[in-house]
Amino acid sequence: MRVDNVSVYQLLAFVLLLVLLSSWLLSNISNIQFISRRFFPGKQNTVLLVGPANAGKTALLHFLRHGVDVATVTSMKENDCSISLHSTLKTTPDTKQLHIIDFPGHERLRNRVFEFTPITSKIVFLVDAADRKSWRSAAEYLHDLFSNPKLNDLAPPILIACNKMDQSSSASSQCIQKTLEHELTQLKSTRVSMETHDQSHFDQETTSVPVGREGSAFTFETDSPCECTFTDCSVKSRDIQDIIVFICTK
Repeated sequence: MRVDNVSVYQLLAFVLLLVLLSSWLLSNISNIQFISRRFFPGKQNTVLLVGPANAGKTALLHFLRHGVDVATVTSMKENDCSISLHSTLKTTPDTKQLHIIDFPGHERLRNRVFEFTPITSKIVFLVDAADRKSWRSAAEYLHDLFSNPKLNDLAPPILIACNKMDQSSSASSQCIQKTLEHELTQLKSTRVSMETHDQSHFDQETTSVPVGREGSAFTFETDSPCECTFTDCSVKSRDIQDIIVFICTK
């Protein structure tokens, strides 16, 4: 029986197209997942790890997943993954999988963190308790979060985890909270002046929400748009129980 050459060519072209499409899907699966979450967020179920560079975000994620502390390098791209807590860390046998995004702390990438706001249910904000020079950067990062309209609308709870408590130079979370409040008091005044000066360049997407009460010192209890709690922790010393309870509690 004679086979139609045109039909054979069409079949080969169709098979080739399927192979190419499958290859593209496999190589771009992470991008597809991000687009799906970005534009069709559905239920908010993501834990977002943020904070200045070198605060211990990636080390925390690795510890939650594998139960060991490892040396890490500064990330320039988010780590987006679904994990099960390591068996030594589970508070209950039926602890479900967690979707966690470890977002880089580099200042140039900071604006992109708001792409993940629609799917965020909780935020763990890490601060290096032993590096006092980084606390100003932490306050600036918090100001950016608190002044963002999307975050104000959703108001996910934030755990400010003061990491590296194993080091002798570390300060307590109470000391860090007072320092951050002082820095935020200064920032909310200077940022308002800058935004007023540049107001003509803002649009609806970039307009900031005022942080805190006008003319009053900033306090987390009164002025934060989200419920904020502080805790001491150390990934290196396995002292992260408060973080585990926070991210696993519904």
